[in-house]
This record gives sequence, structure tokens and C-alpha cells, in this order.
Amino acid sequence: MIQSVFKDLLFFMAFFLIIIFAFSMMMGLLVKIDTETYDVLGPISYYVMIFRTSIGDYNLDNYSKKSTYQELAWILWLLVMIVGNMIFMNFIIAVVNESYENCMSKMVAQSYKVKVDLIVERESIMKPSVFKKNKDWFPNFLIVRRAIDGEGSGNGGQWKGFVREISNNAEKSITKVQHDLTQKIQQNKTLFEEQMDDLTKKQSDLKELLEKVQTNQEH
Repeated sequence: MIQSVFKDLLFFMAFFLIIIFAFSMMMGLLVKIDTETYDVLGPISYYVMIFRTSIGDYNLDNYSKKSTYQELAWILWLLVMIVGNMIFMNFIIAVVNESYENCMSKMVAQSYKVKVDLIVERESIMKPSVFKKNKDWFPNFLIVRRAIDGEGSGNGGQWKGFVREISNNAEKSITKVQHDLTQKIQQNKTLFEEQMDDLTKKQSDLKELLEKVQTNQEH
């Protein structure tokens, strides 16, 4: 399960570190670093400071006393707190929760997989004589387990937890947009048909009028 969590967090953490790097570059222009705390870190001092700020561990003296642009520094601190501490931390919790739900939904299948791996490992170290003496251990058939009614595959097994909620909302939005477009197309079609009928009627009236004019001219 831990491996699955780290795999799901890999791209998210990479994006988080890029955001932290961007904020550290801006902070380096606005704030003087606390040499007593970050002197040994060298070039990555601002990176560590922003990372600490994003997880809620910050020193306000860096923003109030060591900055030549205090207003901009406090605005940047607020952005780091909102983006790093509020948004990204909640995203991490959501991703971990999703990974946990995925692991729990596949717990039975994973337990059988572990048992099969143990059996294969045990058989790999058996002597040939054991295979011959204990034929009941090795029947001439295989037991294949598969999901029932698409369980664990397709949309049912793919969308879990937070991602499933996003997927459902996206599907509802798409369905609503399709319904609205269908209604608008139908309304435009009805309006077009009415306009065509009106135009045909006017054309017929105009034709009758022209016939009357021609008749009067002949008389």
C-alpha cells in the first residue's frame, strides 16, 4: 500500500516542488535570509525556508525585520500559506485517501496474489523428487480468478474516492452541456422551420399578387 501511495504522489510532489522553487526565487529577491538558521545550507536556504513555510513551520522575523520590501514579502508569505499549506496539503490528503481506498478495494485480490507468489517461491526450491511423490499437490488444472460484473476494471475500478467524485461531476457537467445544446438546436430548428413557413407563405402571397397584377394588365 505504501508503494502505491508514493507512486500516486510522484507527479504531484514533483509539481509541488516546482511551485516551492518558484516561490523561493521570488522570496530571494524580497527577504534577507536568517544567517543563524540557514547559513550552513548555502544556495538552498530560501528553498528550505519556503518549504517550511508551506507546511506551517515559519519564522515571521524573516518577513518583518529582514525584508526591504515588507509589504510584498507579507503578500508572498500569504500566497505561500494559501497555495502550499491549504491547497497542496489538502490535495496530498485527498490523493493518499484515494490510494488507500484503491488498496482496500483490491485487498482480496492482493492477498491471493501474495499467496500465489509464496507458492511459486516454495515450488522453485523444491526438489524434483517432491513433485513425483506428491502428485496431489500439483493437479492437472488451474484455478483462474477474475472480477465479476466488471468489478476492479473499467470505470468501476478506476475511479475511486476523490477522483471518482471529480469524474462524476465532470460527467454531470458534460451531460448538462449536451442536453442544453440539444435543446438549443431543437429550438433553432423549430424557429428556422417557422421562418421558412412564413417565408413560403409570403412567397405564395407575392406570387398571387403578381398573378393578379398580370391579369389586370391583360384586361
